[in-house]
Amino acid sequence: MLLKKIILCGFLTLGLTACVEPPPSEMKVIQVTDYDFSHNDNHAVTVYFGHTGGDHYTVTLLRDEIKEGVFIESSAKNAPNLVFDASWAGEYYVQSAKHDTHSSLKILELNSEAKVAKFEVAARLVNPKQKNDYISLEKTTITVQGQQFDNLTKLF
Repeated sequence: MLLKKIILCGFLTLGLTACVEPPPSEMKVIQVTDYDFSHNDNHAVTVYFGHTGGDHYTVTLLRDEIKEGVFIESSAKNAPNLVFDASWAGEYYVQSAKHDTHSSLKILELNSEAKVAKFEVAARLVNPKQKNDYISLEKTTITVQGQQFDNLTKLF
């Protein structure tokens, strides 16, 4: 009987742990676009990441720049090869040339054999409807793997 209780407690613990939302520093990749589209006349890809489908960040970069070690930084929307925005708590946030916004992306790892890419991302974005409403994403590592990695590295 004691063994049954221990096993039951173990399953309950696992079940409750699976329902807990990830900590703020842990962002999960939701989707990587797998279709051909252009940004500034170049092939581009968008990575959606966050906690849920409703609360997420998106980063769009040029496919030609998907190389290990690449670092792109944008201050007040001055980097045309990086687009960062967010949809969070029902509000939309963007980079702005008129506000104190910034974003950065560094490709830490790009492993075709293991189908894994790791990005370090950070951003400060503004709500275009409420000019004093900002959202910040501290340096965070996101991991793209499996089919999403194939979408990221797809050639057109």
